[in-house]
Amino acid sequence: MPARILPAFARPVAALTAAKRRAPLLSVVSHHALAYCDLQMACDLSDLLRESISQGCRNTYKCGFDSLTEFCSLSSSTSHKLSALPVDAITLCAWMMYKAQSIKVKSVVKYICGIRFAHILEGHEWSLSTHPLVQRTVRSLKMRYPTTSIMQKVPLSLSMLIKMCECMHGWPSFSKLSFDNLAWASASCIAFFACLRGGEFFIQPKATRPVLTGKAVSIRGLASERYVYIDVPSPKTRKDLISIPAIAASPSSGFVFDPVLLLEHYRARAALQGINVLGNQAAFKSKNGEPINRAFMIGRAETLRLAAKIEVLNTDGKPIKVSAASWRAGFVLSARQAGIVQENIRTNGRWTSVSGPLPYTVETLDVYQAMSKLLAINHSSSAEKGTGYAGAGGQFASCSLLL
Repeated sequence: MPARILPAFARPVAALTAAKRRAPLLSVVSHHALAYCDLQMACDLSDLLRESISQGCRNTYKCGFDSLTEFCSLSSSTSHKLSALPVDAITLCAWMMYKAQSIKVKSVVKYICGIRFAHILEGHEWSLSTHPLVQRTVRSLKMRYPTTSIMQKVPLSLSMLIKMCECMHGWPSFSKLSFDNLAWASASCIAFFACLRGGEFFIQPKATRPVLTGKAVSIRGLASERYVYIDVPSPKTRKDLISIPAIAASPSSGFVFDPVLLLEHYRARAALQGINVLGNQAAFKSKNGEPINRAFMIGRAETLRLAAKIEVLNTDGKPIKVSAASWRAGFVLSARQAGIVQENIRTNGRWTSVSGPLPYTVETLDVYQAMSKLLAINHSSSAEKGTGYAGAGGQFASCSLLL
């Protein structure tokens, strides 16, 4: 016979006490018969539903719903009250208009995701994301509060990284580098060639992703074709996978910025100084024995960038600083300059969509100058042949311009 499921009121006191110590049941679960038939399973299901998004996303979603709740309480009158749960289209649109005065429109849209999440977990139907009024409000707010088009991801290209390393005392002799400079160069080289995200090789404040460990970074391949294999844990775009592989292959023999050689020297130096960077320990640590963090990588990058007299300007001609995405953006820039096909760039960067590398793609002034020169050369060549003025009134098949 199947085991009999006891209702909540008939369960042992110890089981009920243990359940009370956990997070409260979600409304969508607590109102279901499951909560009375099997309290433990109801608690487990509530936890599972909460875990469908990361802790950081949960915090953002909570801020969004709390903002709507506060808006409704302040806007309600004695005779008419605005409801945050469930919310209607007009109330949501009014809140969006109010909130867009203080935060970016894209943040408002993200907050709406939090409001939707709250409704779903409370057991309410949600259809406002596709509601015509909500969509028109978002469109109108984007036009009212346009964002500036600036280059946000500063690319640390291969040439820039090498110039920065040349400013290190002792470079290119790895044995003469300070431990922290060797750690920075090793991490930077591997991050560049493997096209890693910042959070995949150094820790960041309030980040919840696991640290990259020594056992997840290994040297593989034959003597002449070695590479660093990185088992990236908890991939950002594939949370259904434990890890995803990335590869930083060794360049041609004699190339100083070599991920394999740098990692070998870094690990040997770490062992001499009693710093464990193998096994379950962090793969990259500074001389204080702590895992490298955002401040270490970006702070040192900025120092070396200034020493190398490298200046990166945005579209307004103003200097901008290195960010966590700079190594990944630098790989995309260098790969495009080297003529590497888009498919291989996507594969190396672990992008599944064709547009994946687009946010990391920037154009240098050289690209625009080269295009202008090619256009001018083509014009001069056509003019010499007497065919350079077709577009200024000559004959051409206009229908072909629309194909």
